Amino acid sequence: MISPSLPAGLIAKIDSAFPAAAREARELALFLHRNPEISLQEFKSAERIGQILSAAGFRVRPGIGGLKTAFRAEYGRSKKPAVAFLAEYDALPGLGHACGHNLIAGASVGAALALAAALPPENANIVVLGTPAEETLGGKIPLLAARAFAGVGAAFLAHPSNQTRVHSRSLALVSLEITFLGKSSHAAAAPEKGINALDALIQVFNSLGPLRAKLPFGSRADGIIREGGRAPNIIPDRTVGAFFLRARNLPLLEAVRRDFGRCVRAAEISTGARGRILQQGFVYAPFLSHPSLGEIFEKTGTMTGLKFTSAETQGLGSSDIGNVSQALPCLHPTYAIASPETVEHSREFARAAGEEKALREMLKVARAMAYSGGFILSRPGLFQLLQKEQKLLIKKSLLPL
Repeated sequence: MISPSLPAGLIAKIDSAFPAAAREARELALFLHRNPEISLQEFKSAERIGQILSAAGFRVRPGIGGLKTAFRAEYGRSKKPAVAFLAEYDALPGLGHACGHNLIAGASVGAALALAAALPPENANIVVLGTPAEETLGGKIPLLAARAFAGVGAAFLAHPSNQTRVHSRSLALVSLEITFLGKSSHAAAAPEKGINALDALIQVFNSLGPLRAKLPFGSRADGIIREGGRAPNIIPDRTVGAFFLRARNLPLLEAVRRDFGRCVRAAEISTGARGRILQQGFVYAPFLSHPSLGEIFEKTGTMTGLKFTSAETQGLGSSDIGNVSQALPCLHPTYAIASPETVEHSREFARAAGEEKALREMLKVARAMAYSGGFILSRPGLFQLLQKEQKLLIKKSLLPL
């Protein structure tokens, strides 16, 4: 652990630059809120962010990692590893920015602008990564594979929520689609000639109860029926189910996946239907909240007026930020923009993401991230300490309870 102590001169320079950065961040957050774009369609959003950063002297590379709405923006000439601020900006279909990604982008851009204005280029290595499609594809995962995070020594992404916390957690996740194929027949006149694919799918659901009882602590197995048949008088010859499997780490997730596969095989044997399991999208890794980055952000956040409710972690489901945290030191704090009763992915949260309270809290977070980035870049040898702690964090995450 470290004891953050920011150079007074650097604080003064960030504070001097922050009003202009705050105006850009505020206008950006409102623009995104008024112009929501769903995953992989965030063309206006990515373009607007790129224009803001380019005007501030950042070198912007759009369309990285094979994702048209992704980008990497860089400022500075320092040979040190970079401090990265991650921007999400995809909205939810029919709900707009009900997850507050307009504020995520606003805070990261505001932090980067203020820090870049406070540091001479020879002492700066600042990256803003535009990471689209968090809600669907998990855009950070192909970006990692494409080395879009190369050279980054620490990454921050602050998520609006209904509580303000330094540390967050998420579970590893795999999404599976199960298709059963049977044989259709008249349900009343000749049921014995059919093979009921719905019986097989229902048996999988019935097996979830006993499966959950034996799953490792923290694991989850949930699903829905997407296709259940066409008419009550026809034996269903095709059914489709969608399932999310989650666990505390990737080895445990594989164990859950194997057990779930046995449930599918048992349904095949007892019904005669043929089952097919297909993975949907990428596997999400669990999030590892970096202790020293948390210590730094807690100090800087307190300086900017953030009121942290607890040092305990908060569950966030699963997210592609988990994959980033497995690759490099990462922090994913949350900050309250609404009451504890207002949950994300709701119309109420979407409204809150465009209100004045949310913008005020976003700017506190942006300033805190600018302070944090400045502290990291100004302290020799800190990146090595962060990386050493990262290795221990990964090792600890794989230990059984």
